[in-house]
Amino acid sequence: MKQSCNLSHPSNNKKDFTVYFWLVVFGALFIFLQTYSRFYFYYMEQNQYFQISWPYLKEHLFKQGGLASVISGFLFQFFLFPYTGAVITSALLTGAGYLMYGMVRRIAPHSGLLIACLLPVIALMLIHFNVNYLMSGTIACLLALIALNLMLRVKKNHKRIIFHLLAIAILFFLAGSICMLYALVSTIYEISNKQVMRYFLVLIVLEMLLIGLASNYFLVYTSYRFVYLPDNYFNYQWLPGTLIYLSWISILLIVAVACYIGKQEKRKRPAFFIAQIFLVVCCCGLGIRYYGLGEQSKIMELDYYSRTEQWDEILVRSKGASDSYLRLCYVNMALAQKGELGDKAFSYEQAGVEGLIIPWDKSAYTSTLLSDIYFAMNDIALSQKMAFEVFVISGNPRMLKRLVQTNLIYGAYPVAEKYIGILENMYGYRKWANSHRRFLYHDSSVDKDELLGSKRKSLVKTNYLSKIEGLDMDLQQLAAHNPSDRASIEYAGVMYLLEKDIDNFRQMLEVSRYANTFPQLPVSFQEAILILSLKEPDYWKQYDIPESTVQRFSDFMKSRTKTLYGDTFWYYYFMSGGRRN
Repeated sequence: MKQSCNLSHPSNNKKDFTVYFWLVVFGALFIFLQTYSRFYFYYMEQNQYFQISWPYLKEHLFKQGGLASVISGFLFQFFLFPYTGAVITSALLTGAGYLMYGMVRRIAPHSGLLIACLLPVIALMLIHFNVNYLMSGTIACLLALIALNLMLRVKKNHKRIIFHLLAIAILFFLAGSICMLYALVSTIYEISNKQVMRYFLVLIVLEMLLIGLASNYFLVYTSYRFVYLPDNYFNYQWLPGTLIYLSWISILLIVAVACYIGKQEKRKRPAFFIAQIFLVVCCCGLGIRYYGLGEQSKIMELDYYSRTEQWDEILVRSKGASDSYLRLCYVNMALAQKGELGDKAFSYEQAGVEGLIIPWDKSAYTSTLLSDIYFAMNDIALSQKMAFEVFVISGNPRMLKRLVQTNLIYGAYPVAEKYIGILENMYGYRKWANSHRRFLYHDSSVDKDELLGSKRKSLVKTNYLSKIEGLDMDLQQLAAHNPSDRASIEYAGVMYLLEKDIDNFRQMLEVSRYANTFPQLPVSFQEAILILSLKEPDYWKQYDIPESTVQRFSDFMKSRTKTLYGDTFWYYYFMSGGRRN
């Protein structure tokens, strides 16, 4: 009895080792993902919404691939909270590797392919960094690996063939095109099985053809690539690159190698083990270099701070040269939200008007940013339009909140109530939605609110078509209606200054007399007025510009080292490229 217990120790020790190995993998993934991509998780949470209600679940769960989609949406809602995105993603990736190794160990117990099973994990991790990838693809992969592990427990050939046929159909219904991966893996396994039934391949091919034809006939998918390829797990508006296929390819190759090695006793070969480590390290390093987040991570960080209204964090992380219009848009919006756009815009290296208002390319990301910018400048109509565009594309919860705000501002209470009802079914937004119910059908409550009330005051009572005469004129009309609306006029003025359009800037000040809006004109406005005074030396005197600013302008004009004045509109106007009146 004692000897039999001792004989069981080696297998137990081996099992314990693999468990520890995958725990280490989970820990390493968590540390890496939390350090490298924590803002990615916050950003991705905004790309879809999930309602905890039976009508919503019923609508989605019983669609083709519905289970994978629902599980993905359920998990995504927790990305809103710190650390949970890294924990969930690490668990999914580790689970895929663990199931992969469980399958390999049953096919070839002594293959020594433990390290190689990290290749699908790496491939899945890298495709996760693509914002157009749907996490339902990873859920589907896990479901397929679970089915393959169960299949390997079926010893009798005829029962296993029945299992294959049922598994393919069930996987297609529950998870989509991942059934094709199952079919390919099971085919490789059965071909390596000397007792395979000859009609197996015929049955598999016929079933896959039937699935494709049925999907096309019932308009489940618009293209066969969504039936048979991992393209099904990528935003249909974009064509996926080769990266999305690597997880499938790596799984197929590892299974093929395991089947080739078989169940023969193999000696441990250090060179084989080292080769696996080298391959995994190279794939991981090169993959992160070419397919990692890169510059996107910085933009995602700014997006997070914008969503959470941490304006100072945006400015701290963007001090110095800004190398993209996106960054500058965040910087200028942060300054506007702090009431400092007119004073400090040229403390940052500006690059024209596109760094103030980025051109609309109809993408969800740009539309989200523009909705925030228009909201900051009090153009509620355009902010609502952009928010609706995003909500239609991706169901962005943040833009759903914006639709609540804009409809409350307009007094469109039934519409706002509808959106509040949706948010109340969302775990991370229920509290916010409940807090906004008090504004429904209560104009006085909206008027008294610091945010909504101030935005409502800027609404123009007469109808007008946005941007027909130009955004600058819209902003001037908004400011004319509400003289205390500093944001609108600062955006309009800085827009002229970034275009070096001094004539229209002068007309804005003189004809509309916006100088009275401010206790003292913003610094950049003062600096622009002094440029106007080059031809009219006494022009600046009517605007109560401090003598210190006048003296600094005089010093600037005389100085041979203009870079000392790099934080001024003068430097931007005279020393940078672009149009000048």
